[in-house]
Amino acid sequence: MQSGAGSQQAPVPDQTEKPMRRTQISDSIRRMCLEAKIPEGKGNPRCLRKLYKETMRSIYANMDFLFAKAYEQILDQEQLIYGWEESV
Repeated sequence: MQSGAGSQQAPVPDQTEKPMRRTQISDSIRRMCLEAKIPEGKGNPRCLRKLYKETMRSIYANMDFLFAKAYEQILDQEQLIYGWEESV
C-alpha cells in the first residue's frame, strides 16, 4: 500500500510483538510530545489522564446542554402543533 506525498503512517504492532513496559510507554509519550512541541512536563501519563478526564467532562456537559435544548425545542413544537397553552 502506497501513501501519498507527505503522509505518515504510524507503526502498527502485530501479534508477535511483546507488550510494552511502563518505561517504554513513558519514552514513547516523551518522543511524541517532542515531535508535537508539547512541553515535556505535560507529556506524562498523569497529565494525559487529567487532560482526558477534563475533556470527557466537558464533552458530557456539552451533551447535557444540547439534550436539554433539543428537548425544549420538541416541547415547543408540540405546543405549536397541538395548540396547547400554558395555564397560569
